[in-house]
Amino acid sequence: MSTASRTRTLGNTLRSWALLPSGDGDAGKGLAAPPVPRPPRLPARASDVVLTVVALGLAVLNSYQNPYMGPAAPWANLLFAAASALPLLVRRRAPELVLAVALLAKVLQISAYATPVAYYAEGAYRGPHSRRAVWASAVLGLVVVAPWDAAGWSSVRTVALWFSVNFVFSCLVPLLLGLYVGQRRAVVAGLVERAERAEREQRLVAEAAREQERRRIAGEMHDVVSHQVSLIVVHANALSAVTHDPEERARPRRSFRRRVGAHSPNSARCWGC
Repeated sequence: MSTASRTRTLGNTLRSWALLPSGDGDAGKGLAAPPVPRPPRLPARASDVVLTVVALGLAVLNSYQNPYMGPAAPWANLLFAAASALPLLVRRRAPELVLAVALLAKVLQISAYATPVAYYAEGAYRGPHSRRAVWASAVLGLVVVAPWDAAGWSSVRTVALWFSVNFVFSCLVPLLLGLYVGQRRAVVAGLVERAERAEREQRLVAEAAREQERRRIAGEMHDVVSHQVSLIVVHANALSAVTHDPEERARPRRSFRRRVGAHSPNSARCWGC
Protein backbone atom coordinates (compact mmCIF):
# COMPACT_ATOMS: atom_id res chain seq x y z
CA MET A 1 0.00 0.00 0.00
CA SER A 2 1.54 3.34 -1.06
CA THR A 3 2.04 6.31 1.19
CA ALA A 4 -0.44 8.49 -0.74
CA SER A 5 -3.26 5.92 -0.55
CA ARG A 6 -2.58 5.39 3.12
CA THR A 7 -2.66 9.13 3.66
CA ARG A 8 -6.02 9.44 1.86
CA THR A 9 -7.41 6.61 3.99
CA LEU A 10 -6.30 8.33 7.17
CA GLY A 11 -7.76 11.64 5.98
CA ASN A 12 -11.16 10.05 5.35
CA THR A 13 -11.04 8.36 8.74
CA LEU A 14 -10.24 11.65 10.44
CA ARG A 15 -13.11 13.39 8.67
CA SER A 16 -15.55 10.79 9.95
CA TRP A 17 -13.92 10.88 13.38
CA ALA A 18 -14.34 14.67 13.53
CA LEU A 19 -18.12 14.18 13.52
CA LEU A 20 -17.99 12.34 16.83
CA PRO A 21 -18.80 14.40 19.97
CA SER A 22 -15.84 15.47 22.02
CA GLY A 23 -15.42 16.39 25.66
CA ASP A 24 -15.03 20.12 24.89
CA GLY A 25 -17.62 22.86 24.84
CA ASP A 26 -19.15 21.47 21.60
CA ALA A 27 -19.67 18.03 23.08
CA GLY A 28 -23.41 18.23 23.00
CA LYS A 29 -23.71 19.01 19.27
CA GLY A 30 -23.36 15.39 18.22
CA LEU A 31 -26.13 14.24 20.58
CA ALA A 32 -29.70 15.30 20.92
CA ALA A 33 -30.05 17.91 23.62
CA PRO A 34 -32.27 16.82 26.54
CA PRO A 35 -35.64 18.53 26.73
CA VAL A 36 -35.64 21.50 29.04
CA PRO A 37 -38.35 21.06 31.67
CA ARG A 38 -40.86 23.87 31.82
CA PRO A 39 -40.82 25.74 35.11
CA PRO A 40 -44.03 25.61 37.13
CA ARG A 41 -46.35 28.54 36.83
CA LEU A 42 -46.35 29.10 40.58
CA PRO A 43 -43.65 27.98 43.05
CA ALA A 44 -44.61 25.36 45.61
CA ARG A 45 -44.22 27.66 48.59
CA ALA A 46 -46.25 30.40 46.95
CA SER A 47 -49.06 27.99 46.04
CA ASP A 48 -49.15 26.73 49.63
CA VAL A 49 -49.40 30.28 50.94
CA VAL A 50 -52.18 31.19 48.50
CA LEU A 51 -54.14 28.03 49.32
CA THR A 52 -53.74 28.63 53.05
CA VAL A 53 -54.91 32.24 52.75
CA VAL A 54 -57.99 31.18 50.77
CA ALA A 55 -58.91 28.42 53.25
CA LEU A 56 -58.30 30.77 56.18
CA GLY A 57 -60.49 33.48 54.67
CA LEU A 58 -63.35 31.05 54.00
CA ALA A 59 -63.10 29.57 57.50
CA VAL A 60 -63.06 32.99 59.18
CA LEU A 61 -65.97 34.19 57.03
CA ASN A 62 -68.01 31.09 57.85
CA SER A 63 -67.26 31.42 61.56
CA TYR A 64 -68.14 35.12 61.48
CA GLN A 65 -71.49 34.39 59.83
CA ASN A 66 -72.18 31.49 62.25
CA PRO A 67 -70.54 32.61 65.51
CA TYR A 68 -72.07 29.86 67.66
CA MET A 69 -71.02 27.00 65.39
CA GLY A 70 -68.29 25.42 67.50
CA PRO A 71 -67.50 24.18 70.99
CA ALA A 72 -66.60 27.56 72.54
CA ALA A 73 -67.47 31.24 72.58
CA PRO A 74 -67.82 33.09 69.26
CA TRP A 75 -64.42 34.74 69.49
CA ALA A 76 -62.76 31.43 70.39
CA ASN A 77 -64.54 29.69 67.51
CA LEU A 78 -63.23 32.40 65.19
CA LEU A 79 -59.66 31.81 66.41
CA PHE A 80 -60.05 28.04 66.11
CA ALA A 81 -61.36 28.41 62.55
CA ALA A 82 -58.37 30.55 61.60
CA ALA A 83 -55.94 28.15 63.27
CA SER A 84 -57.42 25.14 61.47
CA ALA A 85 -56.18 26.48 58.10
CA LEU A 86 -52.60 27.29 59.15
CA PRO A 87 -51.30 23.66 58.98
CA LEU A 88 -51.91 23.76 55.22
CA LEU A 89 -48.54 25.50 54.95
CA VAL A 90 -46.81 22.15 55.69
CA ARG A 91 -49.15 19.92 53.67
CA ARG A 92 -46.27 18.68 51.49
CA ARG A 93 -44.02 17.64 54.38
CA ALA A 94 -46.57 16.50 56.99
CA PRO A 95 -49.85 15.56 55.29
CA GLU A 96 -50.95 13.42 58.27
CA LEU A 97 -50.73 16.40 60.62
CA VAL A 98 -52.78 18.54 58.26
CA LEU A 99 -55.37 15.76 57.91
CA ALA A 100 -55.66 15.28 61.67
CA VAL A 101 -56.24 19.00 62.26
CA ALA A 102 -58.75 19.19 59.40
CA LEU A 103 -60.76 16.19 60.66
CA LEU A 104 -60.76 17.61 64.18
CA ALA A 105 -62.06 20.94 62.90
CA LYS A 106 -64.75 19.14 60.90
CA VAL A 107 -65.88 17.06 63.88
CA LEU A 108 -66.06 20.14 66.11
CA GLN A 109 -67.94 21.96 63.31
CA ILE A 110 -65.36 24.75 63.28
CA SER A 111 -64.41 24.56 59.61
CA ALA A 112 -64.77 22.05 56.79
CA TYR A 113 -62.74 23.87 54.13
CA ALA A 114 -59.39 22.31 55.04
CA THR A 115 -60.61 18.70 54.77
CA PRO A 116 -60.60 18.37 50.94
CA VAL A 117 -57.18 20.00 50.71
CA ALA A 118 -55.82 17.73 53.45
CA TYR A 119 -57.07 14.59 51.69
CA TYR A 120 -55.63 15.77 48.39
CA ALA A 121 -52.24 16.31 50.08
CA GLU A 122 -52.45 12.86 51.68
CA GLY A 123 -53.01 11.21 48.30
CA ALA A 124 -50.51 13.31 46.33
CA TYR A 125 -47.56 13.38 48.76
CA ARG A 126 -48.04 10.18 50.77
CA GLY A 127 -49.72 7.97 48.17
CA PRO A 128 -46.63 7.16 46.03
CA HIS A 129 -44.77 6.02 49.18
CA SER A 130 -47.41 4.31 51.36
CA ARG A 131 -50.75 3.19 49.96
CA ARG A 132 -51.73 1.64 53.28
CA ALA A 133 -51.52 4.98 55.03
CA VAL A 134 -53.69 6.56 52.33
CA TRP A 135 -56.46 3.97 52.56
CA ALA A 136 -56.24 4.01 56.36
CA SER A 137 -56.86 7.77 56.24
CA ALA A 138 -59.90 7.16 54.02
CA VAL A 139 -61.34 4.67 56.55
CA LEU A 140 -60.58 7.10 59.36
CA GLY A 141 -62.43 9.85 57.54
CA LEU A 142 -65.42 7.57 57.01
CA VAL A 143 -65.55 6.79 60.72
CA VAL A 144 -64.95 10.35 61.90
CA VAL A 145 -67.50 12.12 59.75
CA ALA A 146 -70.19 9.45 60.20
CA PRO A 147 -73.37 10.67 61.97
CA TRP A 148 -73.36 9.63 65.60
CA ASP A 149 -76.98 10.43 66.39
CA ALA A 150 -80.11 8.51 65.54
CA ALA A 151 -81.49 11.33 63.38
CA GLY A 152 -78.68 10.84 60.90
CA TRP A 153 -79.79 7.28 60.26
CA SER A 154 -83.51 8.06 60.14
CA SER A 155 -83.92 7.56 56.39
CA VAL A 156 -82.02 6.22 53.41
CA ARG A 157 -82.09 9.63 51.75
CA THR A 158 -80.42 11.25 54.75
CA VAL A 159 -77.71 8.58 54.84
CA ALA A 160 -77.11 8.85 51.07
CA LEU A 161 -76.91 12.65 51.30
CA TRP A 162 -74.47 12.46 54.19
CA PHE A 163 -72.35 9.84 52.41
CA SER A 164 -72.18 11.79 49.14
CA VAL A 165 -71.51 15.23 50.66
CA ASN A 166 -69.47 14.55 53.80
CA PHE A 167 -67.44 11.61 52.58
CA VAL A 168 -67.43 11.23 48.79
CA PHE A 169 -67.03 14.87 47.77
CA SER A 170 -65.10 16.05 50.84
CA CYS A 171 -62.80 13.07 51.38
CA LEU A 172 -62.84 10.37 48.70
CA VAL A 173 -62.75 12.46 45.51
CA PRO A 174 -59.85 14.70 46.68
CA LEU A 175 -58.00 11.62 47.89
CA LEU A 176 -58.34 9.83 44.54
CA LEU A 177 -57.36 13.01 42.68
CA GLY A 178 -54.28 13.34 44.85
CA LEU A 179 -53.38 9.69 44.23
CA TYR A 180 -53.59 10.25 40.48
CA VAL A 181 -51.45 13.40 40.59
CA GLY A 182 -48.86 11.80 42.87
CA GLN A 183 -48.60 8.66 40.73
CA ARG A 184 -48.32 10.71 37.56
CA ARG A 185 -45.56 12.81 39.13
CA ALA A 186 -43.68 9.65 40.15
CA VAL A 187 -44.00 8.17 36.63
CA VAL A 188 -42.73 11.38 35.02
CA ALA A 189 -39.79 11.51 37.44
CA GLY A 190 -38.93 7.90 36.58
CA LEU A 191 -39.06 8.60 32.85
CA VAL A 192 -36.83 11.65 33.24
CA GLU A 193 -34.33 9.61 35.24
CA ARG A 194 -34.30 6.86 32.60
CA ALA A 195 -33.78 9.43 29.83
CA GLU A 196 -30.88 11.03 31.69
CA ARG A 197 -29.30 7.63 32.34
CA ALA A 198 -29.65 6.68 28.66
CA GLU A 199 -28.05 9.98 27.65
CA ARG A 200 -25.13 9.39 30.02
CA GLU A 201 -24.63 5.89 28.62
CA GLN A 202 -24.71 7.27 25.07
CA ARG A 203 -22.07 9.83 25.95
CA LEU A 204 -19.87 7.15 27.52
CA VAL A 205 -20.17 4.98 24.40
CA ALA A 206 -19.25 7.96 22.21
CA GLU A 207 -16.26 8.75 24.42
CA ALA A 208 -15.06 5.13 24.23
CA ALA A 209 -15.44 5.08 20.43
CA ARG A 210 -13.55 8.34 20.08
CA GLU A 211 -10.70 7.13 22.30
CA GLN A 212 -10.44 3.88 20.35
CA GLU A 213 -10.35 5.80 17.06
CA ARG A 214 -7.62 8.09 18.38
CA ARG A 215 -5.47 5.12 19.36
CA ARG A 216 -5.92 3.51 15.95
CA ILE A 217 -5.02 6.74 14.12
CA ALA A 218 -1.98 7.25 16.34
CA GLY A 219 -0.77 3.73 15.49
CA GLU A 220 -1.22 4.31 11.76
CA MET A 221 0.55 7.67 11.92
CA HIS A 222 3.45 5.93 13.66
CA ASP A 223 3.57 3.36 10.84
CA VAL A 224 3.64 6.13 8.20
CA VAL A 225 6.52 7.96 9.94
CA SER A 226 8.44 4.69 10.29
CA HIS A 227 7.93 4.09 6.56
CA GLN A 228 9.37 7.53 5.73
CA VAL A 229 12.42 6.90 7.93
CA SER A 230 12.95 3.50 6.30
CA LEU A 231 12.92 5.17 2.87
CA ILE A 232 15.65 7.59 4.01
CA VAL A 233 17.81 4.72 5.27
CA VAL A 234 17.33 2.62 2.11
CA HIS A 235 18.13 5.58 -0.16
CA ALA A 236 21.23 6.45 1.82
CA ASN A 237 22.50 2.87 1.60
CA ALA A 238 21.79 2.82 -2.14
CA LEU A 239 23.77 6.03 -2.68
CA SER A 240 26.68 4.62 -0.69
CA ALA A 241 26.74 1.55 -2.89
CA VAL A 242 26.47 3.38 -6.25
CA THR A 243 28.98 6.29 -5.92
CA HIS A 244 32.28 6.63 -4.12
CA ASP A 245 32.66 10.42 -4.30
CA PRO A 246 31.60 11.91 -0.94
CA GLU A 247 30.39 15.17 -2.52
CA GLU A 248 28.37 13.40 -5.20
CA ARG A 249 27.06 11.00 -2.58
CA ALA A 250 25.88 13.79 -0.25
CA ARG A 251 24.11 15.99 -2.84
CA PRO A 252 21.25 13.63 -3.86
CA ARG A 253 21.00 12.46 -0.26
CA ARG A 254 20.30 16.01 0.94
CA SER A 255 17.83 16.56 -1.91
CA PHE A 256 15.96 13.36 -1.08
CA ARG A 257 15.86 14.22 2.61
CA ARG A 258 14.35 17.63 1.80
CA ARG A 259 11.64 16.02 -0.36
CA VAL A 260 10.80 13.41 2.28
CA GLY A 261 10.87 15.98 5.06
CA ALA A 262 8.52 18.25 3.12
CA HIS A 263 6.21 15.34 2.27
CA SER A 264 5.79 14.25 5.90
CA PRO A 265 4.28 17.55 7.24
CA ASN A 266 2.03 17.70 4.17
CA SER A 267 0.79 14.20 5.00
CA ALA A 268 0.18 15.19 8.61
CA ARG A 269 -1.80 18.23 7.46
CA CYS A 270 -3.81 16.06 5.12
CA TRP A 271 -4.66 13.70 7.97
CA GLY A 272 -6.09 16.60 9.94
CA CYS A 273 -8.32 17.79 7.06
